[in-house]
Amino acid sequence: AELLEEGVYLQEARGDLDAAIEVFRRIVASDQAGRARAAEAQYRLALCYERKGDKARAAEAFEALVRDYPDQARWIEAAAAHLPRPFAPVAMPWADGEETIMKMRLPTGYTVGFITYRSEKVEVDGRTLWRLTNRTLGNAEVVTMLEVDPDTGRPVFGYATGSGAEFGEISYWFEGESVKMRFGGEETPRRTGIAEGTIDNLQAQYLVRQLPLEPGFSTEQQVFVYLSGTTIPVVFEVMGIEEVTVPLGTFRCAHVEVRLAGQTQHFYVTADESRRFIKLKVGEVEIEAVGFAIRERGETYRVENDTVGFALEVPGDWTAIDLSGINGHQGRARILLRDGWRPGEIVVNARVHEQPADDDAARAREVADAHVDSLAKKLGVVVDPDSWRSFAVDAGAAVSCRGTIGAESGGQRLATTVVHGGNRTLIFTLYGAAEWVERNAPRLDAVARTARFLER
Repeated sequence: AELLEEGVYLQEARGDLDAAIEVFRRIVASDQAGRARAAEAQYRLALCYERKGDKARAAEAFEALVRDYPDQARWIEAAAAHLPRPFAPVAMPWADGEETIMKMRLPTGYTVGFITYRSEKVEVDGRTLWRLTNRTLGNAEVVTMLEVDPDTGRPVFGYATGSGAEFGEISYWFEGESVKMRFGGEETPRRTGIAEGTIDNLQAQYLVRQLPLEPGFSTEQQVFVYLSGTTIPVVFEVMGIEEVTVPLGTFRCAHVEVRLAGQTQHFYVTADESRRFIKLKVGEVEIEAVGFAIRERGETYRVENDTVGFALEVPGDWTAIDLSGINGHQGRARILLRDGWRPGEIVVNARVHEQPADDDAARAREVADAHVDSLAKKLGVVVDPDSWRSFAVDAGAAVSCRGTIGAESGGQRLATTVVHGGNRTLIFTLYGAAEWVERNAPRLDAVARTARFLER
């Protein structure tokens, strides 16, 4: 009893946490201490770690109390308030057709890439599912997609691919307490076991939007990681409500810490019914929302660029990211377009010529020839000779063609359309699998037809 009193004095009166920890450890390890005193010492040991900011050791100490002293109800109840606990996620707050665009930057302000989040309801084999998509565009481009049952929240099917990734692409199916996985062109899928209630890695990011807005709330979830085919424990903790300012404005946000594999990530979501992603912080990289929209199926939306001065009407299921002026590259216009979760690239480059063309159609063909010649040198592109088409557009004149990318691409195709009017040119280029290019090349031409050059 005297030793416990000494520990309490050091902890509460002196604030000497290191000395208190040594005392409480001695009590827990002693055969002489009764179970009630040992349980209290274990609880106070955990509190000391918590006050020191060592959340991992604090959690271990609280868990040891629950495990080793099941008969000490008072201290188990006290420890439970500090431990992650199971919970029923709030209703999925995202909207059908919702898109968020976030910019990744270093502390210096240098932009290192973008992240997009999309959610949409889809019909798959007679089932209505939520399709959640994350696309990261940086030094490499990585796409992950997950389909989730809207009633149970259980993951159904996942897909991932990345530029330069050795695995090419991964498809995986959640089947009860196992996951069936197919890497690249493998004929025989692999299978790995998971515990009931396991969620997917992408789903874990969306789970941040389903936590109770209750500072101090925490829960631990088992999360499946497709690259390793394993599950890891991930802790989510609501740290508080804060005001956060990003390029879109200032928002009242819930600050959620996500702890996994020795790393802590910070998510900020709006503290309202929508729970929108506003800001993320991973290491030194800050990721801030720069665009948000909810679009009806089948609608188009307007994209404007002030650097060169043009506007386009883009399909609602395409994401537009304007790279113009990023990191000091002034005077250049470059817009990336992406088709939902599907792999493939669509790029719009724009330029201003010193002098306007005497003949818009001739200038469009001249630029197109130079563009495909450049692609032939870089990517081994061979243009289909009979694919050339010329057509009039409101902005001036347009020319398009299609071709095959070099042998190393595995039969990928390309479609390009050039629009010229006055002294300005737009170059649209679409790269990807043959079937995807065939389906989207007409859509690319349709976007090109909407081009308008704006007064500067």
